[in-house]
Amino acid sequence: MKRMYLGVALLVVFLIWTATAQEPAPQSGPRGYYLVHSNIEGAAVSFDTYFQGAIQQGTLLVPVYPSGPYFTTYTVQKDGYESYTASIPRFPGKGETVDLYATLVPLSSQQGSIYAVSDPPGAAIYLNGKFQGTSPLSIQDVPTGINTVEAILGSYSPCLTQVSVFAGRQAVVNCQLEAIIGPGTVSVTSDPAGARVFMDGLSKGTTPLAITGVAPSDHIIEVDMEGFFGWTTVVRVKSGAVNTVNAVLKPVADTPTGWIQVDSIPSGADIYLNGAFLGTTPGQGSFTIDRAPVGDHVITLRLNGYEPLNVPVTVLPAQIATVNGVLKAAQNLTTGSVSVASSPQGADLYIDNQLRGITPATIGDVQPGDHSILVRKQGYQDASISLSIPGGRTTEVTIPMVPLPAATTAAAGPLFALIAAVFAGIVLFRKIS
Repeated sequence: MKRMYLGVALLVVFLIWTATAQEPAPQSGPRGYYLVHSNIEGAAVSFDTYFQGAIQQGTLLVPVYPSGPYFTTYTVQKDGYESYTASIPRFPGKGETVDLYATLVPLSSQQGSIYAVSDPPGAAIYLNGKFQGTSPLSIQDVPTGINTVEAILGSYSPCLTQVSVFAGRQAVVNCQLEAIIGPGTVSVTSDPAGARVFMDGLSKGTTPLAITGVAPSDHIIEVDMEGFFGWTTVVRVKSGAVNTVNAVLKPVADTPTGWIQVDSIPSGADIYLNGAFLGTTPGQGSFTIDRAPVGDHVITLRLNGYEPLNVPVTVLPAQIATVNGVLKAAQNLTTGSVSVASSPQGADLYIDNQLRGITPATIGDVQPGDHSILVRKQGYQDASISLSIPGGRTTEVTIPMVPLPAATTAAAGPLFALIAAVFAGIVLFRKIS
C-alpha cells in the first residue's frame, strides 16, 4: 500500500512539472521589453511557440527578464493574411526596448485569369460553356481549378481544351484550329476530245469530264488517246474549288524516246515515274531512266520524314531531261494508314500502281484522299477497289480474289483420248493372248 501511495505521489509531481514546463513562468526583477509593430489590428503575436498577446493600436509590448527565457523567433499571424516570422535580433537590457516589425500581406485572391489565343485569330471563346469574346482574349476572375476553354471559328473544327487555373496566376491557352476539309472538283478537257482520263492511276472516263468528290491534295492526272502521246500533270485540288485541266495532245509520228536523270537532296528517295516505282536516288551521281517515252511525265520522290515531291518533266527525242528534287521535311503532316488483307493472303499489294508490300500489310504515311488499292496473286484475277483514306487513323479493308478459270477442256481432251486409247489397247492385247 505504501508503494502505491509513493507511485501516485511521483505521478502527481511529474504532471505538475510537465504543466509548469509548457509555459515560461513570470519572472521578477529588472526587465526589458520587446515592442512588436504590425499593420493589422488583432493579429496574434507568438515568441517561438508561446503566445504573447494581440496587436492593439498597431503594437504589443512584451516584457522579458534577464533570467529568461531567451526567445529566438517571433511570429505575427491573422486569418486571411500570410503569416510573418522573423528572427529576434537580440535580448533587451534592463529598461531597454527592442522594436520588432511585421507587415502582414493579404492572401492571394482565390481567382486567376486565362489568356486565350487561336490560330487563325478571331475565334469565339467560350469558358465553361459561356461566351466570353473573340481571340486573342484575356479572361479575368476565373475560378481556380480545372476550367474548359473552347474556340469556335467558321469552317474550322472546334478546339476544346481543359486548363488548370491557380490563384493569382494567368494560364495561357493556345488553340490551333484545323480547317474542315471538303472535297473539290477536277474539270478535264482535251484537244482532241474523247481522250481517256486517269486520276492517280484509276480510270475516270473520257474528256470532257468533271471529277467530283476529290479529296484536297495533289493528284496525278493522265490523259491518253490512241495515236497521241500520253499527257500527264499534277493538279493541286483545293477544298470546295473547281480545278481546271486542259490537255493538248500531240500526234505520234513514231515512238522516239529520251532519258531522265534524277537526283534528290537528301538522297535515298524512292523514284516513281507516273506512279510506277523505278528505284532510289543514289548518294552520288544520278539515277538514269532509260528509254523514257517522249512527252510529259511526272516524277514523284518519296522519303520517310519528308513531304512527297511531284516534279513535272518533259522528255524530248534523244535528249536528257534532269530532275533535281529538294525534299522538304514534313511538319505536322497528318497522314493516314491502310491495313489491307486479301483472300487468299500472300498477294502483291499496290497502292496507286505502286508496289507497297504483300498482304496482309499495314501501310503508313498515306496521304489523305482517294486511292486505288490493287492485289495481285498468281492463279487469281487482279482485284482492285477505290478507297478514301482519311488522315490520322488506320482504314482496314479485305479484298476477296477470284481464281483464274481452270485449263480448258480442249487442251485436256487429246490427252484424255490418248490415255483411253492406250488403256483399250492393253485390254485388247490381253484378250488376244
